[in-house]
Amino acid sequence: MANKEVVFQGKASWNVLTQMDRFGKASIKLFLDEPSKALLQKLQMEEDVLTRLGKDKDTGEIFANFGRAPKKVYGQKEIIFGYPMVYERDGKTPFTAPIGHGSDVTVTCELYPYTIPASGGKKGKALRLSSVRVDNLVPYNAEEHSNKYEIRSVKALAEVDPELLPGVYQFGAPDEMVAEGSARAVLLIRFPDTVIKPVEIHLVAYDPQDAERMGVWSLAGHKRHEFLRQALPRFTEKELALGEQAEKELASKLKTKKES
Repeated sequence: MANKEVVFQGKASWNVLTQMDRFGKASIKLFLDEPSKALLQKLQMEEDVLTRLGKDKDTGEIFANFGRAPKKVYGQKEIIFGYPMVYERDGKTPFTAPIGHGSDVTVTCELYPYTIPASGGKKGKALRLSSVRVDNLVPYNAEEHSNKYEIRSVKALAEVDPELLPGVYQFGAPDEMVAEGSARAVLLIRFPDTVIKPVEIHLVAYDPQDAERMGVWSLAGHKRHEFLRQALPRFTEKELALGEQAEKELASKLKTKKES
């Protein structure tokens, strides 16, 4: 038996429908019209659906977030759901342009059952985003229709040299990305219809390309361990002691070899 489809209408806000957001889903934030708000409240009462209503802190308007994970792993099996379909007003022609905030849209979701974790097999219901129809488009504007993190990313991309290196761009990481407090950061760069693998960055308190402090030939140098104590505070005393012992042995071997 096919799952029931539920239709909501309202004005689109932040949305990412052709790739995954930071939560691993294709999603859209929808400011609901009154009938859609009443419908979702009814589903919450009668079906206990997971989707909850939110209130915009600036305008007080009511919204809901609808999402769809393109793929999920159940046990040892990966199930592909794909991305939601996006249509023009006729509901048939694929829509490929970005959707600006304030656009009138119709959102169709699939109401499906699921097993509530740690409930002894109790069933619940949830909404999975199926499609979005753009009824009245507001042109997308990156400065106005992006959140602060997206705006910062857009401004951080700059062409290296339009004359000498046309089409080559560089990314300027924000200060917060390399601030103290974390040992690593993940850089995500997204463009429509483009997949770019996340870049994992390990944040360290030293220059890994410093040949004087980190090179193999500096193992016998007494400054190496002074440097390690300052740059790598997580090194244990045991590890440092082992390093010092290895340093002494190596220094002895080098001295013997030099004398011979």
